[in-house]
Amino acid sequence: MSFKTLRNAGTVTAAQTADDAAHEAIIGKLSPSSSYRVTEFGGNDVLFLISDDYPTASSTNGFYLKANTTTTVVPDVERALRFASGVPVAQNDDDDTGANGILLESGTADDPGFLLYDRAETEFRISVINETASSDGAVYVEEVAQGHPGA
Repeated sequence: MSFKTLRNAGTVTAAQTADDAAHEAIIGKLSPSSSYRVTEFGGNDVLFLISDDYPTASSTNGFYLKANTTTTVVPDVERALRFASGVPVAQNDDDDTGANGILLESGTADDPGFLLYDRAETEFRISVINETASSDGAVYVEEVAQGHPGA
């Protein structure tokens, strides 16, 4: 399977993990139909956790990432809440009051109205900790989308 890199999301370096504490990087919002690719590049095993509610990675809640390997992660949050603000959406009712984050925008003859999804986007962060004390790992995070054959 191939992936297309959409953006570089963040890095936690070996210099940061040298104190054997968990360190974090804000990796931002995740586009629909995309995922995070996490790569360990410091040469040591780490535990990591990607979330929107900001717990710290530990040996009990972190995911293991072997040195010099890569994994792809889709955070455990409803995909429906990851639309960017201002994206047109469909709706069955024309008199929505804005409940559930959908607003009906009125238009003119030259500029027809449309519906806006008006809910805050989910922002993620990654927390990283060394799997073994004094074995300083580092991770690089990219937002990726599945590539299409022949593209």
